[in-house]
Formats: sequence, structure tokens, C-alpha cells
Amino acid sequence: MVEILLVFTNCCILLIIFKEVYKLKKEIYHLNFQKREQTNELFEKFKNRLYVISAISSSIETNLEFDKLDRNKLLNSLEDISTNIKNVESDIRVLEKELFH
Repeated sequence: MVEILLVFTNCCILLIIFKEVYKLKKEIYHLNFQKREQTNELFEKFKNRLYVISAISSSIETNLEFDKLDRNKLLNSLEDISTNIKNVESDIRVLEKELFH
């Protein structure tokens, strides 16, 4: 009788362990999915900001070719580029923190 009780107890413990392992696997999968989604969102932000930088650079280049750019417009455009680059760098730091911590 004691042996049957021990076998039953061990089976119950195994069942509980399997249930907890399943919960942990599910939670890990969910966290990985969230991390992947955040990474994709940040990469979209990077691409958009890089497109803005590229557009501003092309505009500066075009205007310089046709001598239509005055000093103030050039400085404003360069400040915009600098701001966008700083934002991209900041987002990269955030991404690194989220991925490696």
C-alpha cells in the first residue's frame, strides 16, 4: 500500500513538474516574441530616419550643384541630419540594452 502511495505521489510530482516546464516554455516563447517585435519596430524607425537623412543629403547635394543653397539653409539641413543621426544612435543604444539585458 505504501508503495502504491509513493508511486502515485511521484506521478503527481512529475505531472506538476511537466506543467511548470510547459508554463516556463510558453513564457519564454512569449518574451522572445515580444523582443522580436520590439526589434522589428526599432529597425523600422532606423530605416525611416535613415531615409530622412538620405533625403536631406540629396537635397543639399542637388542645391549645391545648382548654387541655390544659402548658408542658413545649409546649416539647418546639417542640423537636421545631425539630430536624426543622434536619434538613430540613441535608438541603437536602446536596442542593445533590450537585446542584451
